[in-house]
Parts: sequence; C-alpha cells; structure tokens
Amino acid sequence: MARQKFWVGSTGPFYYDDTAAVPDSRGAQTALQAGLVCEGKVKALTAPAASGDVLRFEDIGSALPTVNKPDLTGNSYTVAASDFVLLIDDDDADVTGTVVVGLPAVAGASNRWLHIKKIGNSETVEVNPSGAEEIDDAAAFDLTDQYDCISIICDGTAWWIF
Repeated sequence: MARQKFWVGSTGPFYYDDTAAVPDSRGAQTALQAGLVCEGKVKALTAPAASGDVLRFEDIGSALPTVNKPDLTGNSYTVAASDFVLLIDDDDADVTGTVVVGLPAVAGASNRWLHIKKIGNSETVEVNPSGAEEIDDAAAFDLTDQYDCISIICDGTAWWIF
C-alpha cells in the first residue's frame, strides 16, 4: 500500500503506510496511543509526534470480545483476565445451588468492562466483588431471572453498573 495522507479535524496532515515499519520524523517509533478495527482485526496505532509524521498500524488481534460459558463445577467461577462476556448457565448439571461469580480486585481492574448474563432458569447467580469491595455501593449483585444481565466497569476503586 502506498503512503496515505489524512487529517484529524483540522490537524494534519498525517500519513500512514502498512507495508513496513516506518519511523516518525525523529527516526523513532512513538508510543501506542489508539487503535482501529479493520477487516475484523484490531489495529494498533502509533501516534505521530507532529504534523507530517508517519502512522504505523499493526495487527494486534481479534476485534471481537471473547464470550465465555465457564465450567461451574463447585457452583463458582472466578473471572479470568481474558473474560469480557460471561454466559452463566445455572441449569448446568454441575450446579446445585447459588452460582457465585467472583470479580477481580479493583486495584488491578481499572477501566475493565465485564458483561455477565444468566442464561439458565434454575438458580440465582451472585456477582461478588473481591473482599470488601462493592458494585454500586452494594456487597453483591444478584441475577435471579433467566436472561438477567449486568454490565459493569471498574474505575480502580469500585465496580459500577451501566
């Protein structure tokens, strides 16, 4: 692909070329600042330091979030680092009571989004923050009806419902 020119608002021009690593005008690669989705993949963007610098887009993985339907042996599941969407099947044969979904500690989860959906109709799914942490100032959040769901984000001090 040839070198392409573009503007962001009235700032620019900026250039990009995805055929090879291209240094900026100072001869160095700049830090990752943003990304975009192209052909179903996330492309990392190295930000230009000044007008006329060259942007470099690199393939950094799938643009689609992972969907996990975890094993609920023991009636619990601890959210993994790779989880984004959790489908909790409380009708699973291994489930014999309330299902507890344990959230990661807020100190290591700043800006993290999670979407949790109860897909069965047998048991309560209890979403529990770590230790004394909270979700919207509550110690836990229960999903009681089939297809109940919760979308939460962490600000580094607590989990918040959206």
